[in-house]
Amino acid sequence: MERHVKNQHYVPRFLLRNFSNDCENKIWCYDRAWKKAGNRSISNVASEDYFYDETPGKKDGSLEYFLANAESFAAPLMKKIIEQKDLKLLSQEEKDIIATFLSLQYKRTKVSLARTENINQQLMDGINNWMQEIDSEIKFDSLSGKDLWRSAFSAASDLTSILVNKHWALIESDNKFYTSDNPLVLYNALPSPVRGNLGLNSKGIQMFLPLNPSIILGLFCEKIYQAPKELNRCGQSEIDFVNSLQVISADRFVFSVDGDFSLVEDMLKNP
Repeated sequence: MERHVKNQHYVPRFLLRNFSNDCENKIWCYDRAWKKAGNRSISNVASEDYFYDETPGKKDGSLEYFLANAESFAAPLMKKIIEQKDLKLLSQEEKDIIATFLSLQYKRTKVSLARTENINQQLMDGINNWMQEIDSEIKFDSLSGKDLWRSAFSAASDLTSILVNKHWALIESDNKFYTSDNPLVLYNALPSPVRGNLGLNSKGIQMFLPLNPSIILGLFCEKIYQAPKELNRCGQSEIDFVNSLQVISADRFVFSVDGDFSLVEDMLKNP
């Protein structure tokens, strides 16, 4: 019988290996909690034991294999993009596969789990406070935030059409891009309404996923932006901007190919 996977990555190893500095085994990593950098094994970063399991240690009900299957389809397409640097060579089916992978990557991280747990707790606190105000003896037990988070994966494919319809473009640098333990980062220059402006279908949304230190896949809101060039060369200010999004959005770890974390250190000194 095949052993159940214990060490479950919330950033696919095929993406992390693209930032490796040691034959795909190690990666430079900055730990924001300890404010220090180190060269760590890819096996031991952006992962957690039994992270996707319904019951820790049990294969049944685990999302690990569903996500691994999605990775197996997306990985060769990401390699194709990196090597050919031409999005026009992607078929519609291939774009659909990548869009589904992006929607899953958005949902699968510790940042996403924490966001869901926080929203869930606020909701349950609001309900119980209201029940107290009306002197009701009914008390609602808090739903499991992780169960709620896990349930959202079944709807990830519903986001495919939303992402496919964005303007897609590649952003290029000379091995200068960071990635992180929450690599699909979002940005919106439009004013934030009450409900926020960082949804995948929010007006003005921009999304960036580093594929390797030289190439970022960018998706831009089709509602307000004209289609950009499909390959865009970055200057230093643009590099610093997209790298800063990785620093801000990371749960804990930022990764680079060469161990240069001067931007991270500057941002932590001057938040």
